[in-house]
Amino acid sequence: MKEIIQKIYLEKDIATNISLFVSSVVSLIIYLYTDDTIMTFIILIGVFPLTKVLSNIIIHKHKNKLNRNDFSVTEKQVIKEFIKRGGCFITMNEYKENIFNSNGLDSLVSREFIEFQDNGGFGMGPSGFKLDEKIYKVFLKNKS
Repeated sequence: MKEIIQKIYLEKDIATNISLFVSSVVSLIIYLYTDDTIMTFIILIGVFPLTKVLSNIIIHKHKNKLNRNDFSVTEKQVIKEFIKRGGCFITMNEYKENIFNSNGLDSLVSREFIEFQDNGGFGMGPSGFKLDEKIYKVFLKNKS
């Protein structure tokens, strides 16, 4: 029992935490209403996966909504440089011109909005930085 409680408190997945809470509350209400432990247990087992699926859907929809206000000033400067150059990709030669604020670039890379692509010069195209297309479209839509 101790291990189960530790697992619950150490759980990092938000959807699982929400599902545990909702299924526990629903089960408690059912138990208080019916005083039937078997029915309560069945409801607990049934409600948990349903709430996990629903909470995952809601969380992913919320994460996929990109807003210009979700970025710092230095991150916006980096994104605007991509917009100014007309694409989602900036080569290493362009990067060497010191066009970026390094803090903004590092932040966007760590947040996985910009990916470094090292093509190694084997005819696979140039190496450089690729901005996530969704972000590019959000900023391109209202250039300001």
